[in-house]
Amino acid sequence: MLPSFTKKYLDQSDETAFSFIFYCDICHKPWKSTSIPFSLSSDKKGLWQRFLRHFSPAWDREHEDAFERANREAMFYFNRCQDCGLWVCDDDFSEEMDQCIQC
Repeated sequence: MLPSFTKKYLDQSDETAFSFIFYCDICHKPWKSTSIPFSLSSDKKGLWQRFLRHFSPAWDREHEDAFERANREAMFYFNRCQDCGLWVCDDDFSEEMDQCIQC
């Protein structure tokens, strides 16, 4: 699995869908990815079915693909500082200088 491009992220995936929250490297403002449904999820809510789904190779594969997709999607909502390389939200970025507010 690719590493997150931001320093901090949260995996909110469960047995029915995959979603992630990425945080600005300076102010930690969150951005939540689009939720992607797990292909094998169903209306059955039994513990055994959830256990099998969660630890299945299909879930692992789809989880990795969803994270990579969310990571790429999030790059459109953050700016990369040309000096220090941090990924920051619009509030912490100067387009004129092409830098984060810390630089």
